[in-house]
Amino acid sequence: MVRLMDRGGVLERFGKLASCLALVLLVGCGQSSQPAGVSASGSPTSTLAVGVFGRCRLPVIVPHTRTQDDPRAGWLDVPAGTYSPDPSSNLAGATMLAWDAGVGKWVPTEPQFISPDGMSYVAENVPGIEIVDARTGDIVQRTPTGELFFRAVGYTRSAVYLVSSGQSSQPGLWKVDNASGKLTQLSSAKGDWEVVDDTAAWGTSTTPDNIVTVKRLDLSTGVVTDVYRPADLSPGVLVVGFAGAGVLVISSHNGGGGNELSSVVVVHPDGSVAPVDVPAALQHAAPPTSWLQDGPAVLFNTSYPLDWPQPPAGLHGWGLAAFDPGHGLQLLMKNTPADMVLLGRCISP
Repeated sequence: MVRLMDRGGVLERFGKLASCLALVLLVGCGQSSQPAGVSASGSPTSTLAVGVFGRCRLPVIVPHTRTQDDPRAGWLDVPAGTYSPDPSSNLAGATMLAWDAGVGKWVPTEPQFISPDGMSYVAENVPGIEIVDARTGDIVQRTPTGELFFRAVGYTRSAVYLVSSGQSSQPGLWKVDNASGKLTQLSSAKGDWEVVDDTAAWGTSTTPDNIVTVKRLDLSTGVVTDVYRPADLSPGVLVVGFAGAGVLVISSHNGGGGNELSSVVVVHPDGSVAPVDVPAALQHAAPPTSWLQDGPAVLFNTSYPLDWPQPPAGLHGWGLAAFDPGHGLQLLMKNTPADMVLLGRCISP
């Protein structure tokens, strides 16, 4: 990839999102008539979600310069590629943005900070942990965290899972119980925990000589297991989401055209590894800068070479890729906006 997504705190991670709002718009805007399944404001209605391997609309931020009244975000038609700005995405004072399909509106948070049913989310950049009613904006639960700052890495039906962030960050994994609001430290193990459900957390750790290992933290026992290390010791290793019983891991190295994919695999809890077939269109492509779990699918952006199969010394294009166990890895769209940020799951058009 051109660069890896920041794994630091919330402010650092969304610095890139904020910068997207100050770039040049690379795609056309809008359609002359209101599409089916779109509200009067231009937002898709929160009816039935569909798979990204079909036809849908994806909430994104694309690079553009904007005046005060220009929409921050909008909708990318998949697979047509038309981008439609959405005026309702202008949330006053918000530094984060996500589309909440459960309530059918934009909310000031990150996509992974939203509850599975979409009825609540973790508030942005506040002391402690605040759970907000997505329908009303009211705080429904507040959990003090002392001097520690946290960012969420998973929101399940039972708990919000957190890692420490900021200058005084500490290793480990915490959770806030949804019913009681109690904060509990589950582990003090070192690791960049990236994805979590109620069974396990998955992440990576890096040695001083830049060797990256994928780790799994069993939440029932607290045991941390080294489950995967790329055979070529690729320095760039991303755990980007769940893939069936395992996780999707994208590895990269410095190739002829810059940082490019070296392997894509599904790693299972027992450490077994299933290689993922990388289609020709993604050979020598860059790893993602934005990714998102959409049901069983993992969506991510990528920069791919336009002159494959020759070494990618020339031009690159940007596209949308996706993986799920039923469809494999596919480059779904070409010529998408550069560095677009994914803000939620695909919605029925």
